[in-house]
Amino acid sequence: MISKWLISFALLYISAVALIACSNPAGDFFYGALGLGEQKILVATNNAGAPTIVMYDMNGEFVRVVADYASVNDIPKGIAPFDAFNITVLLDGVDRLSRLPIFGGTSTDFTNTNLTGTLFHLAYDSKAGIYYAAEGNTIEAFTAEGVRSGNPYINTPLGSCALNVVRGLAVTSDQRLFVVGTGNDDLNVYDVSTSTAACLTANTTFGNIDPVAVIVHSNGLVYVATQGDDRVYSFANDGSGAGTVVWDTDLLTISNPTALLELPMVRSWSPRT
Repeated sequence: MISKWLISFALLYISAVALIACSNPAGDFFYGALGLGEQKILVATNNAGAPTIVMYDMNGEFVRVVADYASVNDIPKGIAPFDAFNITVLLDGVDRLSRLPIFGGTSTDFTNTNLTGTLFHLAYDSKAGIYYAAEGNTIEAFTAEGVRSGNPYINTPLGSCALNVVRGLAVTSDQRLFVVGTGNDDLNVYDVSTSTAACLTANTTFGNIDPVAVIVHSNGLVYVATQGDDRVYSFANDGSGAGTVVWDTDLLTISNPTALLELPMVRSWSPRT
């Protein structure tokens, strides 16, 4: 059993499609947001008729709506840090990235005519300052200023890596991008340290179990959550080989997992100055 260095996973078909927390602790999801006081969590939702980004405190109490996209019929599909006062939002509808002030104000949109597919998930590479987003069966890359890299950055197939209905992304400190998808049930690993991505590993051992989320843990292992059998698997650091079941089927504990997050938070990015 894994010790107190736990993995936190979403258990239900809740409305949240991404989480990001704000305040003093540093890490993938925590950062200093001046003026917020104690820690807060931002939740991107796809509620019918009310797609929003909302803020809660760490006790689960509602604080306020940060953004409401109902009037423009857009859905926030991913959120990631930008700086102490803003986050980056991936919007599906009029497909675009948007820089959103946490404290209110006018957002800054970055559009691109090549964004035409279904967008899903947003990951941030703090070393390169690049955002990665899933678009259909491709991976798009953008600078912090919304400049698109590649056409797209990762197409399919690339070497032995094939993308099909991408659902989960994770970037490591050594600039490897881990990608899982439910279309072909693969775990693909790419080298994204240069302007041209390269396929490192294509793991096709899952079978028909719908991997939807992936993280690279500080213990060196890769964890993947699957909806087809309601499990969490661990893999070697390079993502190769057959996975080991860490949490087995128990619908009272894991049912339709949607996301993974390591606790305690591990610093993997630095706030902009």
